[in-house]
Amino acid sequence: DLDAIEEALKGKDVAAIIMETIPATYGFPMPHEGYLPAVKSLCERYDALYIADEVQTGLMRTGELWGITKYGVTPDIMVIGKGITGGMYPIRFHVVSSMSAPANGSNRTVLPICQPLAGPSLAVLSR
Repeated sequence: DLDAIEEALKGKDVAAIIMETIPATYGFPMPHEGYLPAVKSLCERYDALYIADEVQTGLMRTGELWGITKYGVTPDIMVIGKGITGGMYPIRFHVVSSMSAPANGSNRTVLPICQPLAGPSLAVLSR
């Protein structure tokens, strides 16, 4: 409900909206045309970050590397997980735009096993 989202954002005390691109918790209904771009536009208008939860829809599950790209939206932050290591190791991570990344870049911790597992998965899926 875009009106409810705008009402929540009007006070400018909301830092971010996090949404599943296609909500798994509601049985995977496809967003109505224009809905996700409208949410992103509201976030921009009220200085809130748009966080796309791509755990269920990312990594080619929608026919695109990231489900959100099918809707023409570039999120400020994207949450990714599950299939990123091809089932070899359970990891989740987030990708941030340059506008929302901390200046010092100190918000990342990478376990030594994660990069060798995630990198090849992304390389194959990006072909």
